[in-house]
Amino acid sequence: MEIKSLSFPEDKKAIPRVDRLLLYAIIKSTLPHKCVELGFGVSTRTILEALPEDSILISYDLVDMENPINDKRFIFKKKDQIEYEEDNVDFVFIDASHDFEKNIQTFVKIDKSLNSGGIIVVHDTGTVKEDIKIGDGYFLDGEYIHRPGERKFVNWIKENYPDYQIIHFHSLKEYRPGITIIQKYQRLKI
Repeated sequence: MEIKSLSFPEDKKAIPRVDRLLLYAIIKSTLPHKCVELGFGVSTRTILEALPEDSILISYDLVDMENPINDKRFIFKKKDQIEYEEDNVDFVFIDASHDFEKNIQTFVKIDKSLNSGGIIVVHDTGTVKEDIKIGDGYFLDGEYIHRPGERKFVNWIKENYPDYQIIHFHSLKEYRPGITIIQKYQRLKI
């Protein structure tokens, strides 16, 4: 099966292909009904490619657009992420403000809106060895921290919401801003 949205050429300002493949796999594996993305972009098309026909994707962003994507499953809200107002959400992709305080304010609302088993994915949580200098990053111990606010935010979640389990998908072998997957722990029935 060809995944059209994932065949876009690499762009160091966009989500790398390997991160889009992971995002695609998460959606295809979990088949969420209601998805929210904070930050419209390449991720939007990736999520829609994987999303079931009876599901919806709500995208929050402050960009100026009229009908950015013509898909009955897509709703665009020209709103800041802190205006998050959803309920009964199965999946949230965070790649918007990259601001620690805004992310915290938004997360408090997301936590209350997530259905049991809901998944949160935060983009830009990794480090790279390359001298890229994009975002608000800096070098630390030979690694470029692309978005320090996102890393601080994920640490804050674990410190303040210990029921959430967190796994990072990062690599220093090539340019990848990295993805972190977050989900409340649920004991498997046996």
